[in-house]
Amino acid sequence: MKTLSDMLKKAVAESGLSFLEIERRSDVNRLSISRFMRGMTGLSLEQADMLAEFFGLVLVPEERVMPSGKGGKKR
Repeated sequence: MKTLSDMLKKAVAESGLSFLEIERRSDVNRLSISRFMRGMTGLSLEQADMLAEFFGLVLVPEERVMPSGKGGKKR
């Protein structure tokens, strides 16, 4: 399972944008982005939300119950 951090790092890396350009367009400080990308620190929830919105990422709950007749079974 990919974490939100993994998804954000992939989006930043694959965007081809500089940290400065991402900062300008998302309002997340480029130094915070740089430190996050190098694994030096995490992002605040607000920063993660701002980057996710900028990159068009959406959290979707994982299906927890598999169909198997009555009621199903938990994974």
